[in-house]
Amino acid sequence: MVSKEPFDAADSKKPRHRSPAYPTVGLREAVERVGKLYEADGKAGAPAELAAVHIGFAKPHGQAMSVLAALKKFGLLSEVNGRWVPSQRAIEILNLPESDERRKSALRDAALSPGIYRHLIKAHQETGWPKNDVLESELVTYKNFNRNSVSDFVKDLKDSFEFAGLSDLSALEFESEEEPDVVETPETPLKDTL
Repeated sequence: MVSKEPFDAADSKKPRHRSPAYPTVGLREAVERVGKLYEADGKAGAPAELAAVHIGFAKPHGQAMSVLAALKKFGLLSEVNGRWVPSQRAIEILNLPESDERRKSALRDAALSPGIYRHLIKAHQETGWPKNDVLESELVTYKNFNRNSVSDFVKDLKDSFEFAGLSDLSALEFESEEEPDVVETPETPLKDTL
């Protein structure tokens, strides 16, 4: 007798391809969104559900939460006592004049905060950024990026550096040698790729 197991639709779903951890928005948009939170809540911030609404979403859903996480990756938000509050870096970017060196420094630090950004700068410091399609294919091949999201990531990456005034990659120095939040496989160790 052959037993028939009930069909489970969840078992038939194709596994979802997830890219490595990276900010889902660029620095320019991140600054705009943290500005909305700061305008609504000041330095006090708000719980995640309200912070998601205050940064411009109708309700707290997956995309809103991933944007909050991106603001955190840039060092523009921190979580304090269950509230998402603007960081000192964000307050300097939002309040100081564009010509102020402290604002420029805060923007530079924000652009260099995401681990994947630092890793890619180090890989391309001597040569500069390749064309978008070349960088996209490298990210898919060596960093396990999803083909459906890699183009947006590359646009945000390059725009973030333009917004922060970091056009000369070779002049950048890093204080932290922290590894980025990316997937490493035995076949393609990160240190040997790109």
